[in-house]
Amino acid sequence: MKFLEKDLEQIVWDTDSKILRERGLNICDLKLRQLRIGNYGIADIITFKRQRINDVFSENIITVYELKKDKIDINALLQATRYVRGIQSYLEKRSIDFEVKYKIVLVGDSVDQSSFCYIPNIFSEVELVTYELNINGLYFKYHENYLLRDEGF
Repeated sequence: MKFLEKDLEQIVWDTDSKILRERGLNICDLKLRQLRIGNYGIADIITFKRQRINDVFSENIITVYELKKDKIDINALLQATRYVRGIQSYLEKRSIDFEVKYKIVLVGDSVDQSSFCYIPNIFSEVELVTYELNINGLYFKYHENYLLRDEGF
């Protein structure tokens, strides 16, 4: 059976967020799918979350999920960054005045390590997630701290 990107998206969309979290994908309940962001493109899945910090302050988080059936590479990061910029521009042009924290979650079957050796230091709000499809279903795993295989020293 050929597993397609649209299948991955459909599973993430249809599955209850609690079950996805149990399977390793940290995702909130308010999801939008195939959201057109003007000429910036169409995002696979976007989530909105208002996280309570204390009784006085809450943090608004918009997360862009870019799903790939194969390897996650730098192009996926650039694509998701374009969507974030589109959302920022949309909110600015409509004078929507509340603070937003933006996150990017890239999901694929593997990670191009050479593309992401600098992620932990520069893009702290980018998460890399791989999926595994087996007889028990779909499972997710977060990855971090990629380094060059040969750092030269």
